[in-house]
Amino acid sequence: MAEAGSPKKLPLDALWRARTSKFGDFAGYDMPLQFEGLIAEHNWTRGHAGLFDVSHMGPSFLLCRRGMGLRATMRIRKLPR
Repeated sequence: MAEAGSPKKLPLDALWRARTSKFGDFAGYDMPLQFEGLIAEHNWTRGHAGLFDVSHMGPSFLLCRRGMGLRATMRIRKLPR
């Protein structure tokens, strides 16, 4: 747990730290600020898909069609912690 006054870490902190060293305090969390640069990141996201870590915003819920929940749960459990 973070000390009083120091920013908290996100669940994907280790993943972000493996990809960048530019972090900053945002809403009480130590957040990644930039990876390769604004233009490179913008172009990559437009051509592929972006991931926005919303774990600092509160709980998230995944709703699946019948029979899909177990498959989704197993994939989520494989994500790096």
